[in-house]
Amino acid sequence: MDPERVIAWLARSAFKPAHGEHELRREGVTLVALGSNFSAVRMPWQLVSAGLQISTPAEAKSAMSRLNGAIICDHRKPAGPSYYALVPSGLDWHLDHLAKYLDRDVYLPVPAPHRTEPPSTHWATPPRYEDDLCDSSAIEQMLITGACAVRAREAAEPSVRWP
Repeated sequence: MDPERVIAWLARSAFKPAHGEHELRREGVTLVALGSNFSAVRMPWQLVSAGLQISTPAEAKSAMSRLNGAIICDHRKPAGPSYYALVPSGLDWHLDHLAKYLDRDVYLPVPAPHRTEPPSTHWATPPRYEDDLCDSSAIEQMLITGACAVRAREAAEPSVRWP
């Protein structure tokens, strides 16, 4: 990974790219506009853990390598982390009922490539190169597998409900 090229690629989606580069280098995070260079899919922990057959966020790093691209982790939610898979813009996305596709008019905090550990927003799988986007079909398959596993668990244990 060439961190300078990755920083330049991420910063191109900032409102002011030069400022975005400065923020990534100095602050370790910048806000980017989705929909031109890339978009994102916001995936809840419950589906990610069930879809990848893992039980802790620490296991997510190695398991997410199967999704073949850059994924951000945000640990600020009480129900567990949310993951943001960077995907190509303009996808024909049909799984918003499972995981929200974030495109135009949405801003996402993006960490610097070296931020790979909690507690702040960090990379579950950092970008390895410019345009390192997840395979949307792998994301879809993981989400569907996760939803089926969650529903099966709910049927077996009626007291467990996915929101």
